[in-house]
Amino acid sequence: MDTGQLAQGDPRREPRAEQLDRPLPTFGALPRVHMCPFHETTEDVAHYVDAVDTGLREKIDVENEARAAMTDLYGP
Repeated sequence: MDTGQLAQGDPRREPRAEQLDRPLPTFGALPRVHMCPFHETTEDVAHYVDAVDTGLREKIDVENEARAAMTDLYGP
């Protein structure tokens, strides 16, 4: 799949599935990749990973604050 084809695409045309020139290991035997749904899905995955990262950071911060408060109250 040539990224130059995407850059040269006419925005007035209907989106079409890009033809893969050679099979890619990540796509297996798929002959075509529908770019709009593929892009939307990868964007959704990125949002999910970002949310998980934010949630874990928040959990770690809360645990550290609780640990610090307990140390202040009761000592090490």
